[in-house]
Amino acid sequence: MRALAEGNLKLGHVKEMLLRPAKEDEREALGALKLRATLAWGDHTREVLLALGGADELAAELLAASFVAEVGGRIVGFATLVTKDDLEPEVEELFIEPSEWRKGIGRRLLKEAERRAIVAGARRLRVAANPRAQAFYEACGFHVIGKVPDSFGLAPLMQKQLS
Repeated sequence: MRALAEGNLKLGHVKEMLLRPAKEDEREALGALKLRATLAWGDHTREVLLALGGADELAAELLAASFVAEVGGRIVGFATLVTKDDLEPEVEELFIEPSEWRKGIGRRLLKEAERRAIVAGARRLRVAANPRAQAFYEACGFHVIGKVPDSFGLAPLMQKQLS
């Protein structure tokens, strides 16, 4: 996949947001953001999440496929777009700083993932969604096509047709 050129974007609630590739020295900060966002749902304790492994990190192999949203020089979210074994692109990670929820950041990161998938020649985009995020993905045009196992049971597998 091609790298994203840096650029400023204007959003409804966020004055200016920069989307750019994630950097190696940001892996720890992105992992911490991932954990904060997961804990904000209140479904699991920190101890339970950390015992699962990976809840507080962005895997090294995902770094090159990750991009961040930055507002005022501060990372407020990130997403990762990967190609799975069946050659379909999938949003592997999408996490927003809890204090920045409902400001359009997640939607903008998802749009960027769609753009990248289209550039790569994809006609569909998938995500194994956290059940709590299912309504968000539905609002963005995804629909459930099945269920996949995750660390807590089954998660909705969702897909969107790309134009």
